[in-house]
Amino acid sequence: MKRQQPSRIARHLCSVLLLLQLLSAAEGRAATPQDLPALSLEALMEMDLPAGGPSARFQVSATAVDSCDVTATDLAFGTYDPLNPTPTDADSVVTVTCTVDTGYVIGLDAGVGNGASTDTRKLSQGDQVIDYSLYRDSGRMLVWGNTGEADTAAGIGTGAPVETPVYGRIPPRQTVKRGVYIDTVTVSVMF
Repeated sequence: MKRQQPSRIARHLCSVLLLLQLLSAAEGRAATPQDLPALSLEALMEMDLPAGGPSARFQVSATAVDSCDVTATDLAFGTYDPLNPTPTDADSVVTVTCTVDTGYVIGLDAGVGNGASTDTRKLSQGDQVIDYSLYRDSGRMLVWGNTGEADTAAGIGTGAPVETPVYGRIPPRQTVKRGVYIDTVTVSVMF
């Protein structure tokens, strides 16, 4: 036998007691639990509550606030060949979920690479670095930063997740040693 939660049992008992009171008032006699199965839904709906009892009203309210949540997928350039004359490109996605009609701005910091800026970020392996940049457009012309309208992306919340692409590029012909280079970029959502 499935065990019921205490709050569910309490609600059930309150419903039974209320039905017994209604039955007693309607028929002018004391009701017993055996009387309950005999009542139809129509009979229960036609019963009037006893008159003359005190009543009260109370107001119910809640204040909704603007809110946003953000996630981002990793940007993996894969293999970088320093002798390849073409840039190495990759992309990622920032997903923002904001409450309806909440204006927001997405900014990306310079990352943690030594000497990095939002114009030129740094993938690092010890004291070795690979320069790269992040862009707001697929043509890789609009650098992504976090200083204002000039280098951020803006939107209006719909209550649903909104995906914004991040386009990355490593310029060709950098003099680097082999190995794995990493950086960590922080996404900020201002609303």
